[in-house]
Amino acid sequence: MTGQEFKNHMIDEELTIYQAGTIRDELKNLIAEHDSIKLDLKNIERCDTAGIQLLYSAKITAEKLNRQLVFVNPSECLMELVNQTGMDSELTFI
Repeated sequence: MTGQEFKNHMIDEELTIYQAGTIRDELKNLIAEHDSIKLDLKNIERCDTAGIQLLYSAKITAEKLNRQLVFVNPSECLMELVNQTGMDSELTFI
């Protein structure tokens, strides 16, 4: 990560089915416009499997476009759900 300038973006409070469309559009635009994105997840207070699927989809999309998408500061509720769903092998957090 040395020498690269990351676009920092934060997801606030909820990462659920109710926000999935809005957050999907935000991530789609970020990935299209920036080579390296740091997605800060520390403020997520509520999440569900749709939110986990959204993060995984964004990761796959970024990889296909040779973009770097880094997930940082996962909240406790997010980490619990990632572990419960078995997605801890697919999603890496710093």
